[in-house]
Amino acid sequence: LAALLEDASADQRLSCEQRLLAEDFEPGATRLVEVLVRGRPDPKLHEVLVELLWRALRRLPQNVNFKCTSPALQLFVRLAGEEPCRRLQSVSAEELLDWGVDLACQLSKLGHEVVAFAECYVQWGGLIVPECSATFSAHSFLVQGMVQEDEVAFEVPWVLIQSPEESVERGVPLHFMVDVEALCALGVLPPSLSALVAVSDAVLELTCKGDAAEIDGA
Repeated sequence: LAALLEDASADQRLSCEQRLLAEDFEPGATRLVEVLVRGRPDPKLHEVLVELLWRALRRLPQNVNFKCTSPALQLFVRLAGEEPCRRLQSVSAEELLDWGVDLACQLSKLGHEVVAFAECYVQWGGLIVPECSATFSAHSFLVQGMVQEDEVAFEVPWVLIQSPEESVERGVPLHFMVDVEALCALGVLPPSLSALVAVSDAVLELTCKGDAAEIDGA
């Protein structure tokens, strides 16, 4: 939906965003707010959810009385507070692009469960990402960085890692045995990256400047 709105014409985008969290879209609109604020954070999902909420908020007047808005927006104000709602309303598109996950975690009541490290190094078979970030949540960990001049991003669900708790307990550097075939089958690992990993039993090694005990709490 977020991608469709971005690709729509200006008039279509305006019309859709004005009605995005309207009563006509219930119960989906309220469910979006509940998952964003009350659900266990999934960085990729919550980044999209906060974008949809931002798209709806930016179409409202800056001095809007939220008590007169849709049930979904009223619920958001009750759960997260009016001040966070107004802050999100004033965020620019560039800021949302750069800080979407952080904004989502600030709005989530369980945002503390997401742990992010900025200075990381990943080697996974023939795939080497020398400068990257790693974001850990209850669902997965997400790696984002650069390989030469190309952006690289991939997510690894915990269910596709053999004994992840033991790997975390051993500390940094982290060594994860990942089911590469399942990851590729899910479409999570792009073909260009799976070709670099090459070996199905290659161990993913992640080095970061952080305490593995923080990851254990995610």
